[in-house]
Amino acid sequence: MDPRVKRFGKVIGVKSERLEEYKRLHVAVWPEVNAMMTACQIRNFTIFLRKLNDGNFYLFQYFEYVGNLLTKISKDIFMMCAKSFIYAAAFL
Repeated sequence: MDPRVKRFGKVIGVKSERLEEYKRLHVAVWPEVNAMMTACQIRNFTIFLRKLNDGNFYLFQYFEYVGNLLTKISKDIFMMCAKSFIYAAAFL
C-alpha cells in the first residue's frame, strides 16, 4: 500500500422517486468529469448503488486522493465542487 494515497468513502441515500433519473445521468461519464477528477488528484472514483434490507437505496462512493493531503486537498476538493456545480447546472 502506498502511504501517499488517501482513501475516502461516503454513503448517501437516494430517494426512490429519483432513482431512474440518477441511473440515466450516470450511465456514461462525461470526459470533462474524468478530466476534472484527474486534475484534482482523484483516482479510482467508484460509486456503488445498493438497495439495503431497510428497503431504501444507497450510494457508496469511494475514491483515492493522490495529492498533498496537508497543503493541496482543500484546493482540489473546492475546484471539484465548483466545477461539479457548473456541470449539474446544465441539468436544471
